[in-house]
Amino acid sequence: MSASLLKLQRTLDFLSLRNLASSELFFTILSDCNKLFLFRYLQQPLFYM
Repeated sequence: MSASLLKLQRTLDFLSLRNLASSELFFTILSDCNKLFLFRYLQQPLFYM
């Protein structure tokens, strides 16, 4: 019983770490996209002059 609980705990830890890593990656990509969008948006008026 104790061994299976330990295995379950390890599995849950692994899944939570994986979710944390993927959400961190997602937010990094999202912030990069926002920076790129802001950069292009700010360049736009200069481009049309």
